[in-house]
Amino acid sequence: MLALVLCAAACGAGPDEGGFDFERMRRQPKYLSYGESRFFPDGRAMRVPPAGTVAYGGPVGPPALATGLEAGVPIARIPLAVTPELLERGGSASGSTARPATACWGTGGAPSRAT
Repeated sequence: MLALVLCAAACGAGPDEGGFDFERMRRQPKYLSYGESRFFPDGRAMRVPPAGTVAYGGPVGPPALATGLEAGVPIARIPLAVTPELLERGGSASGSTARPATACWGTGGAPSRAT
């Protein structure tokens, strides 16, 4: 019980008893996106993304591929060539989550599924 009371006292609400101390976060040492850095040899704080990085929220293909719509109407065919390589890539990407429940060919015959 004493340990609980000491922990509660140590976790006070902050300097004004109003909650978090965001001002201290604003004043802490940090690098700004386009600022200089002595840590990296090129002197830049912002790093170049690794090769193959996809921008967050950026387009990943034709709009019909992302939305399933073309001019506001559902598309009739997949706007992508379905190749063995594409199927293998999709299978390896979802293998850790979908495959245990659906079996590798999607029939639902996996051992984890009740029959």
